[in-house]
Amino acid sequence: MANPYAYLVEKIIELVDANSLRSICDYGCGKGELLNLLKDRLDKNISLTGIDYFEHLSKDLRPVSEGIKYIDKNSKEFESIIETDGKYDLVVSSFALHHYQYPIYELKSIYNLTTQSGYNLFLDTNFQNNNDAQMITNIHTFDSEIFTSFMGKYHRHHYTLDEAIDIISSNRINIIEAKTKKFDFTHDEREKDAADALRHVDNSLEICNGLDSPILKNYLKMILGYERNLIGDYGIDYSQVFIIVTRKI
Repeated sequence: MANPYAYLVEKIIELVDANSLRSICDYGCGKGELLNLLKDRLDKNISLTGIDYFEHLSKDLRPVSEGIKYIDKNSKEFESIIETDGKYDLVVSSFALHHYQYPIYELKSIYNLTTQSGYNLFLDTNFQNNNDAQMITNIHTFDSEIFTSFMGKYHRHHYTLDEAIDIISSNRINIIEAKTKKFDFTHDEREKDAADALRHVDNSLEICNGLDSPILKNYLKMILGYERNLIGDYGIDYSQVFIIVTRKI
């Protein structure tokens, strides 16, 4: 999904330039794709930090980039900074909100990491049902929620803009901007999203084969198998996202 990230980079640069921000944290940074894009565009004096769970990754798969600091959420360093006053002028959460099993806790962490009068920027896929591919996308996320819940993990279906505003407003913030935006993906980008979704379904089906409960195994294989057929027929549509910019009170 190159277009949303390109848009997000421009949005962050706009915030940095308009408010003289000097420190940015990507909360839930994954492999650090966004931070590396920002590093190539921002002044070298602006500090960049990525926070995520890295301990489950082998050393060669953990993100390493010159000029970017990475902090594991299970580390003592994270415990230390989360207990101090805000450290970052801007904390970004991109395509992560629906992954939070305990959203109030995660949002409070984001709030605590933010400097006084600092900014937060949230971007995630917006829940919609306007065409077949969007409905398949929702089925994909609902099935993921069911599957991961049985596995003792977590993956929520996508939020609507109003739902996202509701939980983000649990902190003392002013909402500066809240809107949805649609991107025009190329055929190749849509094909890649569908292939990634199919790979995710196939991994889940493989796990199902090792389950002890016949009821659970057969149920999950039924819904995941049907989902796989739907993705093959209609594809996946991640083209609309919501963007919410807030300022800490």
